[in-house]
Amino acid sequence: MCRTSQLLLLLLGLGPLGTAMATPPVLEPDTVPAVVVYGDHRLLETDGVPDPGEVKAVIDSLERLPAPPAELLDHLRALERLCRMRPNELEVVIDSLFGSDDVPYALINEVNRMMARAHTAPIDDAVVDWYGGHPIPATHVYGEWITDSPNAYSMEPPMGDSLVFLRLVRPELACGAHLAVRGPVTSRFGRRHGRPHNGIDIASRTGEPVHCMFPGVVRYAGSYGSYGRIVVVRHWNGLETFYAHLHRVRVQVGQELDPGDVIGLAGSTGRSTGPHLHLEVRFKGQPIDPCVFMDPTTGEVKHDILALRRTRWG
Repeated sequence: MCRTSQLLLLLLGLGPLGTAMATPPVLEPDTVPAVVVYGDHRLLETDGVPDPGEVKAVIDSLERLPAPPAELLDHLRALERLCRMRPNELEVVIDSLFGSDDVPYALINEVNRMMARAHTAPIDDAVVDWYGGHPIPATHVYGEWITDSPNAYSMEPPMGDSLVFLRLVRPELACGAHLAVRGPVTSRFGRRHGRPHNGIDIASRTGEPVHCMFPGVVRYAGSYGSYGRIVVVRHWNGLETFYAHLHRVRVQVGQELDPGDVIGLAGSTGRSTGPHLHLEVRFKGQPIDPCVFMDPTTGEVKHDILALRRTRWG
């Protein structure tokens, strides 16, 4: 079986090499996460979730033996490091372990138990906060507030960002969503003419108002290369929206916006073949297809929470 298939079976709670043991439901009422146990392979004798102190004690005792078991010690040292990782980082580790020439099933079993503990936590514990008490949105996610370039963040996601949940709407805080501009989508997200198209194009008339999609703060407003006149808004949930090829810009950097506020007028500036809005949605520099979570013709958000999972491709 290929490595990808093994990982898929693992995440589904199925496994040709072992049995699945049900754990409490987490994300949805009808979803039951499972721990896949590959045979009887274990690094620790206890049935609980590995603890760094417990693992260190076992390592210390083995190192005092006249002939310490080298392979077991290597796996235990790896487990000690894994115990200190954030829960969402463990899913990335699983893939690399299955890619080993000699798959360390004992270590994988221990990682699975740690992942199961993480999956029993309420989903709100992993959701990016809407407001962290700072005038700049999502500073705990981005760090530096960069206002001299739209593309201020790396296209390569940090290794720690393996799974993150973003709340899209929060009605009790008047945090809703709004259609950017009304019109048909003329170009979708993905490859176009052999190049990545990191957003969607929506047909519009020159001078037509373009609206802010979510509450946030303007991070960039001005002209930038092939984008033409562009506005970038950082939202309180950590997303950033790019509104490009504008005819006019009606906001300034640092301005706080609500959903539906006019940020500019549609146009055809920059590299453009006619009046339209080029709309991008990004998280820490990573482009996301807005059609995944929002109907671009109505502005209706399909889900309250957007889950972003790191893969080998992005």
